[in-house]
Amino acid sequence: MKKGIIGFIAIAPVMFTSSAHAADLMETLQSMSLWLTPMLQGFVVKWPVLSVVILVVGTLRLCIKPVMELLKIYVAATPSVNDDALPSKVEGSKPYKFAMFLLDWIASLKKI
Repeated sequence: MKKGIIGFIAIAPVMFTSSAHAADLMETLQSMSLWLTPMLQGFVVKWPVLSVVILVVGTLRLCIKPVMELLKIYVAATPSVNDDALPSKVEGSKPYKFAMFLLDWIASLKKI
């Protein structure tokens, strides 16, 4: 829970900047795209399999970790005490441990 609050505090100044700063940011991003786009296109053309692997790993990292954290927060926020043991029960099961080992080994996802 503290990690989420710290992350929000770290990103909050970026989220609440003025429109002038947003215009500067857009200009910077547009100038970066002038040299970054051809470089990325060349990478995808030269190494298509590697680019797919990187895309899949990145997508897994972006999607799975926040979803699992939201599920833990939801279970902790429900008034019922019975469901609080569910995440630890699932994390202690052999299928979960095997799946986490595979994800860590294949996609470098640390302890989801």
